[in-house]
Amino acid sequence: AATGDALRELEGHDDRVCALAFHPRARLLASASKDGSVRLWDANTGSQIQKFKVDGIRAVAFSPDGKTLAAGGDEGLRTWSVEDHVPAAVLPAPEEVFEHEGKRLSLQDLIRLGLSWHTGRAHARGELAKAGLYGHQGRAYLPEELAAQSWFLAEVGSFRGSDRDVRSIDWSADGRFLASGGDDEKARIWSRDGREIYTYSGQVEKVTAVALGPDGRLLASGTAKGEVRLVDSQSGRELRMADDHDGVVRALAFDASGRFFASAGEDAVVHLWSGDDGAKVASLTELPGPANSIEFLPAGGLLAIGCGDGTIRIQMIPRGKRSDLAGHKAAVRGIAALGKLLASADSGGEVRVWDLGTGKLVKTIEVGGDLRTIDFSADGRALAVLDGERDPEIHVIDLETGRDMKTLDLDDPSSLAFDPQGKLLATGGNSGHLHLHDLGETLAPAPGR
Repeated sequence: AATGDALRELEGHDDRVCALAFHPRARLLASASKDGSVRLWDANTGSQIQKFKVDGIRAVAFSPDGKTLAAGGDEGLRTWSVEDHVPAAVLPAPEEVFEHEGKRLSLQDLIRLGLSWHTGRAHARGELAKAGLYGHQGRAYLPEELAAQSWFLAEVGSFRGSDRDVRSIDWSADGRFLASGGDDEKARIWSRDGREIYTYSGQVEKVTAVALGPDGRLLASGTAKGEVRLVDSQSGRELRMADDHDGVVRALAFDASGRFFASAGEDAVVHLWSGDDGAKVASLTELPGPANSIEFLPAGGLLAIGCGDGTIRIQMIPRGKRSDLAGHKAAVRGIAALGKLLASADSGGEVRVWDLGTGKLVKTIEVGGDLRTIDFSADGRALAVLDGERDPEIHVIDLETGRDMKTLDLDDPSSLAFDPQGKLLATGGNSGHLHLHDLGETLAPAPGR
């Protein structure tokens, strides 16, 4: 810099370089190019350390601690762990030392002892909930501090879930498999690492809803023309094809045992089907409006239905008593159940949380927008909800405080689902891609769970 002479030339990109960023502590340089790559360089030697293939990137930046590289562009935000791709000798050793009970501890010591550091003191894991903190890798964060953390909701996978728009996604109950359906008239099953395991091409219309049986073997799909199909992904045999809905199939769901699955339609009808052979078991026709969403409740034997008039119908299955949860002033587009709680989201931007034991309203959260899909994180600390207005985005909400923990601006998202066994959030959208996001560690259990 003193002479202005070039120190060295870094060769590798085949097209215009759009963005550069230096690592905050190490002699590392990140670059993004129109050649469809982001590259990591050793600034001392000029040698390329790692190449990431990704199109449309316009900006790159390292996190302040230097552990994560972020890149943004046409398809949203991508993040990579720098430590996973850089030789240890290139990265400087951590220098922070923490004083705790008269001892000098490193961050690694805190992790080993099960402690998390926040504003001058170490908290044991059991203390985090009382202090309203979230622990992660030896540090603790208030809910409002989470959004600034590079690890929070970092993308851990991206793969093409449809040749066109992805309309629906669903995890198997054991969290090993993910199903997707979209405008390419196909329903697919994927492994957690993005391997395509099975593709069903029997539909001749856009796939608007998918659901996986508890073990990931049975795949149910619904279409824009009212067809419902059930296939065995292991044998490839189609067990059932029915066109009993008059209009779009809005939602599908299996019960926890796999004995039943249900389909909800814009025709204000919910059909109940056998999970063994796809035979119709019952039809629920006396609904107060179009059936936009369905959820089998954890208690068993009950089905929750989100209706177009703002009502949530609780129905005993296959036939039996029913009750209604009322209060929404707009169409209920999404519902999700966890333990004794039911969350519902409406087209007027309101989320309501209900106690299923008493039927009473526990909490109202004003999110705004046109809410369409909602789901609980596996530990019950968070809700993810899709706002489908002009600029669609996904809100991750702290259930206890009702405040946003994170907002995801993705490429026109249209579906979401939390991994039932972990902390992964899957999203699908109009790019045809599926994205997996790591919610981060929420070590403190949810209150009352």
